[in-house]
Amino acid sequence: MNVQVFLWSMLGLAAGTYAMRLGGVLLRSRFQFSQDAESWIDRCVVALLIGVVVTSMGITGQDFVGFARVSGIGAAGIAVVLRAPLVLVLLTAVLVTGGLRLLGVP
Repeated sequence: MNVQVFLWSMLGLAAGTYAMRLGGVLLRSRFQFSQDAESWIDRCVVALLIGVVVTSMGITGQDFVGFARVSGIGAAGIAVVLRAPLVLVLLTAVLVTGGLRLLGVP
């Protein structure tokens, strides 16, 4: 891959990400959603997060990822159910997975 193309692509993605975030902040006060719409948006966020968890949980390619990762994701799921902040959820997953791997669990 050409390095220049890669760098321009990364710059374009960074600019697009920043523009989307800035647009959300600037335009949020201009839109008023109904309670039903807010409820659907919340449900969509949950469905998206569950989709990410399910797709990354059990397999990599065609191989089982091991019990350490599955246990870490399970612990993070429990933290989500307990309504822990996102940082704490991520730290829970990392610490459980890393701890089990240090103990020799595959």
